[in-house]
Amino acid sequence: MNFRRPWHSLVAKFSFFTSLPVLMASLALSSNFIRHNLSETETAMRERGESIARDVSHTSEYGLLIQNKEVLDEVIHIHSTEKDLLYIAIRNVSGEILASYGEVIEDISGDTATSSPASVTAFNCRVIETDILYGITCDVLTIKEQRNREGLLRSGAAPVQVSDTKKIGSVQVGLSKASMMASMRHAKTEALWLTAGAIALAVLVAVLLTRLMVRPIKELAIAAGEVSRGNFGYSVEAKSRDEIGDLAISFNRMTRHLRESRESLQRQLEVEERITKELAERTKELSKSNEELDIFVYTVSHDLKAPLVTLQGFSGLLLSDCKDQLDENGRMYIERIQKNTERMGELIENLLKLSRIGRVEDQEEPVDTADVISDVADELALQMKERGTKLVIKSDMPTIICDRVRMVQIFSNLISNANKYMGSDNETPIIEVGYDEQDDHHRFYVKDNGIGIAEEYHETIFQILHRLNDVEVEGTGMGLTIVKKIIVETFGGKIWVDSVKGNGTTMWFTVSKTTGINV
Repeated sequence: MNFRRPWHSLVAKFSFFTSLPVLMASLALSSNFIRHNLSETETAMRERGESIARDVSHTSEYGLLIQNKEVLDEVIHIHSTEKDLLYIAIRNVSGEILASYGEVIEDISGDTATSSPASVTAFNCRVIETDILYGITCDVLTIKEQRNREGLLRSGAAPVQVSDTKKIGSVQVGLSKASMMASMRHAKTEALWLTAGAIALAVLVAVLLTRLMVRPIKELAIAAGEVSRGNFGYSVEAKSRDEIGDLAISFNRMTRHLRESRESLQRQLEVEERITKELAERTKELSKSNEELDIFVYTVSHDLKAPLVTLQGFSGLLLSDCKDQLDENGRMYIERIQKNTERMGELIENLLKLSRIGRVEDQEEPVDTADVISDVADELALQMKERGTKLVIKSDMPTIICDRVRMVQIFSNLISNANKYMGSDNETPIIEVGYDEQDDHHRFYVKDNGIGIAEEYHETIFQILHRLNDVEVEGTGMGLTIVKKIIVETFGGKIWVDSVKGNGTTMWFTVSKTTGINV
């Protein structure tokens, strides 16, 4: 379930960040427009008020000199039609109003009034501003000083005080800010419309960009969701030739490869299922064949052993009951018969062991190889004592997980063979059993100082029923064959011989660490 809030969507973010710069730019432009309009309006009103005050000052000089109210009223009447004019007042030197128009505000120096040194003009005109009006006051000077000031102004020099300077009165002019405020409201309205237009433009641009960019990305997101649910047949239309269009083409190519891979995997799974089924059937057949083979081998071995047991029994009776009637050759023949029947029985038993290797499931467990060798040494103690053989077991023998019975068979055969082939003239027979750990397997060795093995027999000694003829020893010739089969098929290793005739023998064998695990 998608818990994403609407303002977390890419469309909302893209629209917001697309509209925001336009909105900020429009607000900045509107603010600058309003400030510029206000500044221009204020400057124009102040200049117009100063111009009116100067004109009244010039034209009222004569009326002030003669103190004629009618002349002054005429001057005021001429300027009374000026736009935004609230009042005009002409005062004498003592501040008495001689003529006026409108309601003169006597004191506009309250908390809302503002003035600055820059508001004082060359004609001693002072400008005082409040929230509702501009008040301009200009001094009316004598003709001589006035001409002096005008001459200095025309020449570009600063006005100076002369000795006959005389102020004969002053003029007050008040202009209403009503029209300026109306102009400001009009400017604000225009700015508002400008901002609204900018916002509308931003929204339009955002919608267009959303259609061009965000919508294809959203379609790709929907397609990705479909693919994640296993719908590899879903595709998107590449509507543009830009990077988004390339992304859509790549997405369709990816889904096609995924679909082909899934189909290939399904075909492979079908093949594996068929092979697994066939393998299970063959395993079942093989298991049945193994059972039949076990029954057959047991029957054959029983049938083969029965005559041997009979032959050995009767030969034993013959040797015990008719011993006095037989000469030395007769007794030797009967003993040879008994010896050969025993050897034949061992041969049949070894054949049974060889046939079971790889077919009977092994019982894996932690096996201390030092204990295994000690047990083997105990079993072979009588044979080794007869030959005077010394057995040396290295101290670094490991504990591995394997089938103990198989490990006993290996060491029993190798140590027994080493003891058999010591040679009759060996005064200090020694057998050494050791271990050498490798990266991926365990490596064991059984080393002796016996008669050795010629190089041409290094491979043939592992073949079934093969024996060295250098020394006459007991055995069936199957011991090394059984050992090799156990090591290769059960322990996943290998066995080889390192020997030179007359210089002893070292039998090496390995156990895979994936089969025999070191603990």
